[in-house]
Amino acid sequence: MKFQTIGNPNDSLIIMLPGSFCPSSGLNYLYEKLKDDYCIVLVEYNGHYENSTFSSRQNEAKGIVEYIQKQNIHTIKMIYGQSMGAEIAIELFKQLEKTNIDIDCCFLDGAPCIKFPYL
Repeated sequence: MKFQTIGNPNDSLIIMLPGSFCPSSGLNYLYEKLKDDYCIVLVEYNGHYENSTFSSRQNEAKGIVEYIQKQNIHTIKMIYGQSMGAEIAIELFKQLEKTNIDIDCCFLDGAPCIKFPYL
């Protein structure tokens, strides 16, 4: 799993989870408008880049929890999940309940809303 941080690490944190087979860069129309006010963590799932294999949403969520803990994060302003990212967000929320990490809100989008250049 790969993580990219955009914005000021001292600002409130938003975790953005794209849909399946969608690169995190496909969410740039959202994070470009938020990066001046928030710290945004973009996630590239295993299986979405070379030499990696997707196994389950539970394992992807576990990897995100481990990353958050390594970064010493205690509060998440928002978890945004799109399509399969919403499924991973639900699992992430469930796993974070067992930690001391607070989540202000979740936004779960059931359909990918990426601006594809050919549409």
